[in-house]
Amino acid sequence: RFNKINIFHQTFLKDTLFDTGLILTFKGVLGIVEPYGGKTVPLDERFFVGGDFTIRGYKYGYAGPLDPNTSDPIGAKRQIILSAEANYPLYKNILYGALFYDTGLGFDKTKELKLRNLKGGYGVGLRFVTPFAPVKLDWAFKTKKVPGDTSRSRVHFVLGFFF
Repeated sequence: RFNKINIFHQTFLKDTLFDTGLILTFKGVLGIVEPYGGKTVPLDERFFVGGDFTIRGYKYGYAGPLDPNTSDPIGAKRQIILSAEANYPLYKNILYGALFYDTGLGFDKTKELKLRNLKGGYGVGLRFVTPFAPVKLDWAFKTKKVPGDTSRSRVHFVLGFFF
């Protein structure tokens, strides 16, 4: 038994002043899951921060709590994610170049939410709009090293929605 709230907001701003085709996208996510009745939160209901859709540059779940023995992600009871992305058309409305920055954290206790604990990822990418589905390819760099995710950068490939 648990209660779970996940608040998501996304804004798209297109350059209409100079008509360059530039699109700015901002995303914010807040989430909390709390057990009641002396129960624990099931693993599949916890927040795994890090990866393609949260903080790029990190492996899935590695921007949140890790098992102290194995360095594997164990999921968080709270999450905060902020992302900004600029997409610029390179060829018609089919191919876009992107610059992005993501920041946030997966954590269990509110006292853990401090600026020094935030994880971040930044990088460049390509967006390709096909008749079937959009394709996203990002090269992201993380701002902090974490146990179990030793690479400095990571390539993220997503088939489907962009942001």
